[in-house]
Amino acid sequence: MLFMQFRIGSDMAICLIKSILFAMLSVFVVMPGLLMLFGPYMDKTKHRNFVPEIPFVGRFAWHTRKVIPVIFLVVILIGYHFSNLCPYAYGYDVIKVPKMNESLIADQMIEENFTKSNLVALVYPKNDDYSIEKKMLEELESCDEIDSTKGLSNI
Repeated sequence: MLFMQFRIGSDMAICLIKSILFAMLSVFVVMPGLLMLFGPYMDKTKHRNFVPEIPFVGRFAWHTRKVIPVIFLVVILIGYHFSNLCPYAYGYDVIKVPKMNESLIADQMIEENFTKSNLVALVYPKNDDYSIEKKMLEELESCDEIDSTKGLSNI
């Protein structure tokens, strides 16, 4: 942002840099002092642990540590196999599927009846000579991929 052409980019970058530096300064300078100052008071406010003791979960995880990865791998392989058997596809890809959902059927009908277009706006430096713009528009119009061009020089 600092090297943007517009002045607001550099202003925002300087503001962001200052905020990061002040945040780091406060963490490294002010926070240790506050912790030392209020440390005894924080120790007085300790409360009992609200998390119950559940040692059986740890024992179960330890005893099944060699079995669970194998089960997980088998479940993934079975899921992959059955996902390949599914004839129904969700999405707007170029994949030809035997059974299509309603939105894919509607998209296919739109493509058959209408052409897809992509509107692009070109911005170029200000120039009072419209002949340069006219040449650029004629060159763009000569491309096979471009259907039409509009500019101040050809309106």
